[in-house]
This record gives sequence, structure tokens and C-alpha cells, in this order.
Amino acid sequence: MARLQRESGLSRRTLELILDDLLDDSWVVELDSAAGNGRAVGRPARRFSFRYDAAFVVAIQLEAGQIRAVAADLKAQTLAEVEIPLPVSTSRQKRLAALKGAIDKLLARAGIDVDSRACCEPQGASPRF
Repeated sequence: MARLQRESGLSRRTLELILDDLLDDSWVVELDSAAGNGRAVGRPARRFSFRYDAAFVVAIQLEAGQIRAVAADLKAQTLAEVEIPLPVSTSRQKRLAALKGAIDKLLARAGIDVDSRACCEPQGASPRF
């Protein structure tokens, strides 16, 4: 906590509130107390660890002739990759279907369980998984 205070310039209470929110949303986990590490006085330090598996990033590249997609965790570790041929003459509707298929295949390979239908909605809204 002291390091966070020093580096962020935020008060201990503000950091506690932020960390409590991050805990509630499963972005961080609280580790076992650091008690017994030689500190004789004061409250035990609260320790936290960022959850790199709390969310995933999917990058898609539509190229002439193919769709390439990569899924990664928040530590930038690649979980899966796919490449799907896509002829240049493919219609818009078939490209969107191929894109959905590529995303489904990618997520299955990565072991990520989400519904990709929102990815291909006409409104163009970017879903948050």
C-alpha cells in the first residue's frame, strides 16, 4: 500500500476504496497478509495481485484474402491464433459470417466462453466481455 501511495500520490483511504472496487469486480485478488514478515508494530500490510485472466483481448486483422485473429490475456500472453482464407470477392454478408466464425473458432481454441454474436451486430457497438 505504501508503494501505491508513493507512486500514485493518492491517500491510503482512496487507494483502499479503489482496491475494494477492483476486488468486487474481480480485477485483483487479495493475497494472504504479510504478517510475520518481521514487522513488529502496526497493522499487517494488505497485499494484492492483478488478475491477468480477468479479461481477454481479441485482435482481428481483415486482409485481402484472409482473416487473422489472436486472443491474449491481460499479460499479453497469446492464448490462441486463427487464420481463415477469405477471397477478395466475398460479399459483405459472407465476410461478416466468416468473421463471426473466426471469432468463435478463436475463442474455442483459447478456452474463452463468451457469445460472439454481439461482435457482428450492425450497430457496430464494441461489446465488453
